[in-house]
Amino acid sequence: MDRGGDKPATAEGATFRVTADLAGLALRVNAVYKDANGVLENAFSAPTAPVIDVVTPPPVAAAALPDGSLVSSRGVHLIHSDLQFILDQIVIVERDAAGENLLDLIPNSRVAFGLRTVDGSFNNLVQGQTEFGASDNVFPRMTDPVFRPGYEATTGLVTDPQPRIISNLIVDQTITNPAAVEAFVAAGQGTRAVDALGNPTFNPDGTPIILDLNGVAIPRGQTLTIPNVAPDEGLSASFNAWFTFFGQFFDHGLDLVQRAAAARSSSRSNRTIRSSRMVLTGLPVPAMS
Repeated sequence: MDRGGDKPATAEGATFRVTADLAGLALRVNAVYKDANGVLENAFSAPTAPVIDVVTPPPVAAAALPDGSLVSSRGVHLIHSDLQFILDQIVIVERDAAGENLLDLIPNSRVAFGLRTVDGSFNNLVQGQTEFGASDNVFPRMTDPVFRPGYEATTGLVTDPQPRIISNLIVDQTITNPAAVEAFVAAGQGTRAVDALGNPTFNPDGTPIILDLNGVAIPRGQTLTIPNVAPDEGLSASFNAWFTFFGQFFDHGLDLVQRAAAARSSSRSNRTIRSSRMVLTGLPVPAMS
Protein backbone atom coordinates (compact mmCIF):
# COMPACT_ATOMS: atom_id res chain seq x y z
CA MET A 1 0.00 0.00 0.00
CA ASP A 2 1.78 3.06 -1.22
CA ARG A 3 1.36 5.74 1.50
CA GLY A 4 4.21 7.84 0.11
CA GLY A 5 7.86 8.10 1.29
CA ASP A 6 10.34 5.29 1.19
CA LYS A 7 8.61 2.91 3.63
CA PRO A 8 5.25 1.76 2.24
CA ALA A 9 2.90 -0.03 4.61
CA THR A 10 2.71 -3.79 4.11
CA ALA A 11 0.47 -6.71 4.97
CA GLU A 12 1.29 -10.40 4.65
CA GLY A 13 -1.01 -13.28 3.87
CA ALA A 14 -2.80 -15.15 1.09
CA THR A 15 -5.80 -12.80 1.20
CA PHE A 16 -6.31 -9.11 1.82
CA ARG A 17 -9.46 -7.16 2.63
CA VAL A 18 -9.75 -3.59 1.45
CA THR A 19 -11.15 -1.43 4.25
CA ALA A 20 -12.52 2.13 4.28
CA ASP A 21 -9.30 3.60 5.76
CA LEU A 22 -7.43 2.70 2.53
CA ALA A 23 -9.52 5.05 0.40
CA GLY A 24 -7.31 7.05 -1.98
CA LEU A 25 -4.36 4.64 -1.82
CA ALA A 26 -2.96 2.41 -4.55
CA LEU A 27 -2.40 -1.33 -3.99
CA ARG A 28 0.36 -3.62 -5.26
CA VAL A 29 1.01 -7.32 -4.77
CA ASN A 30 4.51 -8.64 -4.01
CA ALA A 31 4.98 -12.34 -4.65
CA VAL A 32 7.95 -14.07 -3.01
CA TYR A 33 8.81 -17.51 -4.35
CA LYS A 34 11.68 -19.90 -4.99
CA ASP A 35 12.47 -20.64 -8.63
CA ALA A 36 13.52 -23.96 -10.16
CA ASN A 37 17.20 -23.34 -9.24
CA GLY A 38 16.39 -22.69 -5.58
CA VAL A 39 16.88 -18.95 -5.84
CA LEU A 40 14.49 -16.72 -3.87
CA GLU A 41 12.70 -14.36 -6.26
CA ASN A 42 10.42 -11.31 -5.87
CA ALA A 43 7.81 -10.04 -8.29
CA PHE A 44 5.68 -6.89 -7.98
CA SER A 45 2.38 -6.23 -9.67
CA ALA A 46 1.54 -2.89 -11.22
CA PRO A 47 -0.24 -0.56 -8.80
CA THR A 48 -4.00 -0.36 -8.90
CA ALA A 49 -5.99 2.79 -9.31
CA PRO A 50 -6.66 4.64 -6.03
CA VAL A 51 -9.12 2.83 -3.78
CA ILE A 52 -12.60 4.37 -3.79
CA ASP A 53 -14.45 4.67 -0.50
CA VAL A 54 -17.41 2.48 -1.54
CA VAL A 55 -18.56 -0.52 0.47
CA THR A 56 -19.64 -3.29 -1.86
CA PRO A 57 -22.65 -5.12 -0.43
CA PRO A 58 -22.29 -8.88 -0.08
CA PRO A 59 -23.79 -10.91 -2.94
CA VAL A 60 -27.41 -11.85 -2.51
CA ALA A 61 -28.13 -15.52 -2.89
CA ALA A 62 -30.52 -16.32 -5.72
CA ALA A 63 -33.98 -17.22 -4.53
CA ALA A 64 -34.76 -20.92 -4.73
CA LEU A 65 -37.22 -21.93 -7.43
CA PRO A 66 -40.63 -22.82 -5.98
CA ASP A 67 -41.34 -26.54 -5.87
CA GLY A 68 -45.10 -26.06 -5.94
CA SER A 69 -45.63 -27.24 -2.37
CA LEU A 70 -46.73 -23.76 -1.23
CA VAL A 71 -49.30 -23.31 -4.01
CA SER A 72 -52.71 -22.86 -2.43
CA SER A 73 -54.68 -23.65 -5.59
CA ARG A 74 -56.90 -26.73 -5.50
CA GLY A 75 -56.27 -27.31 -9.19
CA VAL A 76 -53.47 -29.11 -11.01
CA HIS A 77 -50.00 -28.50 -9.54
CA LEU A 78 -47.05 -28.68 -11.96
CA ILE A 79 -43.48 -28.38 -10.74
CA HIS A 80 -40.25 -28.22 -12.74
CA SER A 81 -39.85 -32.01 -12.85
CA ASP A 82 -43.38 -32.40 -14.26
CA LEU A 83 -42.70 -29.98 -17.10
CA GLN A 84 -39.34 -31.64 -17.79
CA PHE A 85 -41.04 -35.03 -18.04
CA ILE A 86 -43.57 -33.68 -20.54
CA LEU A 87 -40.78 -32.15 -22.62
CA ASP A 88 -38.89 -35.45 -22.56
CA GLN A 89 -41.91 -37.23 -24.03
CA ILE A 90 -42.20 -34.66 -26.84
CA VAL A 91 -38.50 -35.09 -27.65
CA ILE A 92 -39.00 -38.87 -27.91
CA VAL A 93 -41.88 -38.35 -30.34
CA GLU A 94 -39.95 -35.89 -32.49
CA ARG A 95 -36.97 -38.23 -32.76
CA ASP A 96 -39.27 -41.13 -33.63
CA ALA A 97 -40.98 -39.02 -36.31
CA ALA A 98 -37.53 -38.17 -37.71
CA GLY A 99 -36.89 -41.86 -38.38
CA GLU A 100 -35.12 -43.18 -35.28
CA ASN A 101 -36.09 -46.58 -33.90
CA LEU A 102 -38.57 -45.99 -31.10
CA LEU A 103 -37.24 -48.90 -29.07
CA ASP A 104 -33.81 -47.26 -29.06
CA LEU A 105 -35.27 -44.12 -27.48
CA ILE A 106 -36.80 -45.72 -24.37
CA PRO A 107 -35.38 -47.97 -21.62
CA ASN A 108 -37.65 -50.92 -22.45
CA SER A 109 -40.86 -51.73 -24.31
CA ARG A 110 -43.11 -51.51 -21.26
CA VAL A 111 -42.43 -48.01 -19.93
CA ALA A 112 -45.08 -45.32 -20.45
CA PHE A 113 -42.82 -42.96 -22.38
CA GLY A 114 -43.61 -40.96 -25.52
CA LEU A 115 -47.11 -40.05 -26.74
CA ARG A 116 -49.90 -42.09 -28.25
CA THR A 117 -50.33 -42.33 -31.99
CA VAL A 118 -53.59 -41.18 -33.56
CA ASP A 119 -54.41 -44.60 -35.04
CA GLY A 120 -53.19 -46.59 -32.01
CA SER A 121 -50.29 -48.31 -33.76
CA PHE A 122 -47.07 -48.78 -31.77
CA ASN A 123 -48.83 -47.86 -28.55
CA ASN A 124 -47.96 -51.41 -27.47
CA LEU A 125 -44.27 -52.00 -28.13
CA VAL A 126 -44.04 -55.60 -26.96
CA GLN A 127 -42.74 -57.75 -29.81
CA GLY A 128 -45.61 -58.99 -31.94
CA GLN A 129 -48.13 -56.64 -30.28
CA THR A 130 -47.47 -53.32 -32.01
CA GLU A 131 -50.92 -53.37 -33.66
CA PHE A 132 -52.85 -54.30 -30.52
CA GLY A 133 -55.68 -51.79 -30.14
CA ALA A 134 -54.80 -50.02 -33.40
CA SER A 135 -57.43 -48.99 -35.92
CA ASP A 136 -58.34 -51.27 -38.83
CA ASN A 137 -57.61 -54.36 -36.73
CA VAL A 138 -60.24 -56.86 -35.64
CA PHE A 139 -60.46 -57.31 -31.89
CA PRO A 140 -59.89 -60.87 -30.64
CA ARG A 141 -63.26 -62.61 -30.33
CA MET A 142 -64.23 -65.38 -27.93
CA THR A 143 -67.74 -65.84 -29.41
CA ASP A 144 -69.43 -65.33 -32.75
CA PRO A 145 -70.26 -61.64 -33.35
CA VAL A 146 -73.89 -60.53 -33.43
CA PHE A 147 -74.41 -57.04 -34.87
CA ARG A 148 -77.39 -54.75 -34.42
CA PRO A 149 -79.30 -53.79 -37.56
CA GLY A 150 -77.33 -51.20 -39.48
CA TYR A 151 -73.98 -52.29 -38.02
CA GLU A 152 -73.41 -55.46 -40.04
CA ALA A 153 -70.86 -54.02 -42.47
CA THR A 154 -67.27 -54.88 -41.52
CA THR A 155 -65.47 -54.01 -44.76
CA GLY A 156 -65.63 -51.28 -47.36
CA LEU A 157 -67.40 -48.03 -46.50
CA VAL A 158 -68.67 -48.43 -42.94
CA THR A 159 -71.20 -45.87 -41.73
CA ASP A 160 -72.75 -45.40 -38.31
CA PRO A 161 -76.55 -45.06 -38.46
CA GLN A 162 -76.48 -43.44 -35.00
CA PRO A 163 -73.14 -41.61 -34.84
CA ARG A 164 -74.00 -39.62 -31.70
CA ILE A 165 -75.44 -42.40 -29.57
CA ILE A 166 -72.42 -42.64 -27.23
CA SER A 167 -72.05 -38.88 -26.88
CA ASN A 168 -75.75 -38.51 -26.22
CA LEU A 169 -75.62 -41.18 -23.52
CA ILE A 170 -72.68 -39.48 -21.84
CA VAL A 171 -74.40 -36.10 -21.89
CA ASP A 172 -77.82 -37.43 -20.88
CA GLN A 173 -77.84 -37.69 -17.07
CA THR A 174 -81.60 -37.96 -16.65
CA ILE A 175 -84.00 -40.83 -16.02
CA THR A 176 -84.10 -41.51 -19.77
CA ASN A 177 -80.54 -42.88 -19.58
CA PRO A 178 -80.42 -46.31 -17.85
CA ALA A 179 -76.69 -45.93 -17.14
CA ALA A 180 -77.25 -42.60 -15.38
CA VAL A 181 -80.07 -44.13 -13.33
CA GLU A 182 -77.83 -47.03 -12.24
CA ALA A 183 -75.03 -44.67 -11.21
CA PHE A 184 -77.48 -42.40 -9.39
CA VAL A 185 -79.09 -45.21 -7.40
CA ALA A 186 -75.79 -47.00 -6.72
CA ALA A 187 -74.38 -43.78 -5.23
CA GLY A 188 -77.24 -43.66 -2.76
CA GLN A 189 -78.66 -40.44 -4.23
CA GLY A 190 -82.12 -41.94 -4.78
CA THR A 191 -84.17 -45.12 -5.06
CA ARG A 192 -86.37 -46.90 -7.59
CA ALA A 193 -90.11 -46.84 -7.01
CA VAL A 194 -91.58 -50.36 -6.72
CA ASP A 195 -95.06 -51.81 -6.48
CA ALA A 196 -96.46 -53.97 -3.69
CA LEU A 197 -94.66 -57.01 -5.09
CA GLY A 198 -91.30 -55.23 -5.23
CA ASN A 199 -91.31 -54.80 -9.02
CA PRO A 200 -89.96 -51.54 -10.48
CA THR A 201 -92.65 -49.11 -11.64
CA PHE A 202 -92.48 -46.94 -14.74
CA ASN A 203 -93.85 -43.67 -16.06
CA PRO A 204 -96.31 -43.68 -18.98
CA ASP A 205 -93.42 -42.88 -21.37
CA GLY A 206 -91.53 -46.01 -20.25
CA THR A 207 -88.91 -44.29 -18.11
CA PRO A 208 -88.42 -45.69 -14.59
CA ILE A 209 -89.90 -43.87 -11.63
CA ILE A 210 -86.94 -42.66 -9.55
CA LEU A 211 -87.41 -41.11 -6.13
CA ASP A 212 -85.05 -38.61 -4.52
CA LEU A 213 -84.01 -38.90 -0.87
CA ASN A 214 -87.24 -37.18 0.16
CA GLY A 215 -89.35 -39.76 -1.66
CA VAL A 216 -90.35 -37.31 -4.41
CA ALA A 217 -90.46 -38.61 -7.98
CA ILE A 218 -87.81 -37.06 -10.22
CA PRO A 219 -89.38 -35.67 -13.41
CA ARG A 220 -88.12 -36.40 -16.89
CA GLY A 221 -85.45 -33.92 -17.98
CA GLN A 222 -84.13 -33.15 -14.50
CA THR A 223 -80.41 -33.85 -14.19
CA LEU A 224 -79.47 -36.62 -11.79
CA THR A 225 -76.68 -35.74 -9.36
CA ILE A 226 -73.91 -38.29 -9.87
CA PRO A 227 -70.98 -37.78 -7.48
CA ASN A 228 -67.34 -37.99 -8.46
CA VAL A 229 -65.96 -41.52 -8.33
CA ALA A 230 -62.56 -43.15 -7.95
CA PRO A 231 -61.58 -46.37 -9.75
CA ASP A 232 -60.07 -47.95 -6.62
CA GLU A 233 -62.47 -47.30 -3.74
CA GLY A 234 -61.15 -43.82 -3.07
CA LEU A 235 -57.43 -44.66 -2.86
CA SER A 236 -56.65 -42.27 -5.71
CA ALA A 237 -58.14 -38.99 -6.88
CA SER A 238 -61.70 -39.15 -8.10
CA PHE A 239 -62.74 -38.08 -11.57
CA ASN A 240 -65.87 -36.61 -13.06
CA ALA A 241 -67.20 -35.38 -16.39
CA TRP A 242 -64.23 -33.04 -16.79
CA PHE A 243 -62.16 -36.16 -17.40
CA THR A 244 -64.25 -36.83 -20.52
CA PHE A 245 -64.27 -33.19 -21.59
CA PHE A 246 -60.48 -32.99 -21.49
CA GLY A 247 -60.15 -36.15 -23.57
CA GLN A 248 -62.53 -34.76 -26.16
CA PHE A 249 -60.68 -31.44 -26.27
CA PHE A 250 -57.20 -32.94 -26.43
CA ASP A 251 -57.93 -35.70 -28.94
CA HIS A 252 -60.43 -34.01 -31.26
CA GLY A 253 -59.15 -30.48 -30.84
CA LEU A 254 -55.41 -30.93 -31.18
CA ASP A 255 -54.41 -33.99 -33.18
CA LEU A 256 -56.66 -33.42 -36.20
CA VAL A 257 -57.10 -29.65 -36.20
CA GLN A 258 -56.11 -27.66 -39.27
CA ARG A 259 -52.85 -25.84 -38.55
CA ALA A 260 -51.22 -22.88 -40.24
CA ALA A 261 -48.27 -24.97 -41.39
CA ALA A 262 -48.54 -24.83 -45.16
CA ALA A 263 -45.18 -23.08 -45.39
CA ARG A 264 -43.32 -26.05 -43.99
CA SER A 265 -41.38 -28.36 -46.24
CA SER A 266 -43.48 -30.68 -48.36
CA SER A 267 -41.53 -33.67 -47.14
CA ARG A 268 -43.27 -33.42 -43.78
CA SER A 269 -46.64 -33.91 -45.45
CA ASN A 270 -45.55 -37.41 -46.49
CA ARG A 271 -45.33 -38.70 -42.94
CA THR A 272 -47.15 -41.91 -42.21
CA ILE A 273 -49.89 -42.07 -39.64
CA ARG A 274 -47.34 -43.50 -37.19
CA SER A 275 -45.64 -40.12 -36.92
CA SER A 276 -48.91 -38.20 -36.62
CA ARG A 277 -48.91 -38.08 -32.85
CA MET A 278 -50.76 -35.74 -30.58
CA VAL A 279 -48.18 -32.97 -30.58
CA LEU A 280 -48.28 -29.60 -32.31
CA THR A 281 -45.89 -30.53 -35.11
CA GLY A 282 -46.33 -31.53 -38.72
CA LEU A 283 -48.99 -30.79 -41.26
CA PRO A 284 -52.70 -31.53 -40.71
CA VAL A 285 -53.60 -35.20 -40.54
CA PRO A 286 -56.62 -36.31 -42.58
CA ALA A 287 -59.62 -37.43 -40.60
CA MET A 288 -59.88 -41.17 -40.05
CA SER A 289 -62.94 -43.38 -39.79
